[in-house]
Amino acid sequence: MSLKLSTIFSKLSEHPDLFRGLMFEHAVKFVDLAYLLKPYLGLSQSHYVEGPPKTLPRYLHKFLKSSLELDGNSVKLLWNIFGDMIWDCEWSNASQEELAAKYIPYFLKYGYRENI
Repeated sequence: MSLKLSTIFSKLSEHPDLFRGLMFEHAVKFVDLAYLLKPYLGLSQSHYVEGPPKTLPRYLHKFLKSSLELDGNSVKLLWNIFGDMIWDCEWSNASQEELAAKYIPYFLKYGYRENI
């Protein structure tokens, strides 16, 4: 997935408190991990609903919060900011496999608690 830096900064600047305290790598990790969680998100909503869920299911929220070491409100805001972009993007199989391999430690450390 390719996101323009200007788009990221523009969306984050709409939330100045988050923008000031968020490290760039947290935003990147959030997007990466949330993309990997798309199949779980799809299971959490009706087949008749298009687009991303308005809120993250609790177990996915807790996983992201633990993985990124962010507070719950920051995770909610990040989903509000990036959810549509994450939902609309498709990566190649090779990119998905590379991303999955990169984040396996997060799933091993925090995913088991949330049955992911």
